Amino acid sequence: MGHAVPRGAIGLAINPVRARSQDQLHIHIACLGRGVHAALAAGVPALAPGWGTLTIEGRPYRATRILGSELDGHNPIRMLADALVPGTDLARFTLLVAGMDFAEGPGWTVLAAADAPGAERLLDPGCALAGAP
Repeated sequence: MGHAVPRGAIGLAINPVRARSQDQLHIHIACLGRGVHAALAAGVPALAPGWGTLTIEGRPYRATRILGSELDGHNPIRMLADALVPGTDLARFTLLVAGMDFAEGPGWTVLAAADAPGAERLLDPGCALAGAP
């Protein structure tokens, strides 16, 4: 039987084109890995509305935050595209959107990196982070 999972434990991942097994865009939704969750929590004070950098599992990621419990009006893929130099191949990027709780309230962290392993590797489908029911 399932159980409630806190929004701060969930991530949405989009892999770069080279890490897609079916050669098409698809989205992974699962719990964050424990180490990823810890790195995000530690990096929260450094996150701002603009793009900065966070290191996750030894790899630098572009990072930004979105305030609000919903992504209303925010498109993380468009946000990344707008932040890149025109002509940059967006398909090379791994993208992760994770629920977070900031001092100002609920929100989202967006991570992106070119030529990084697939973002689904940052997720834990077994959801160890949320614990057993």
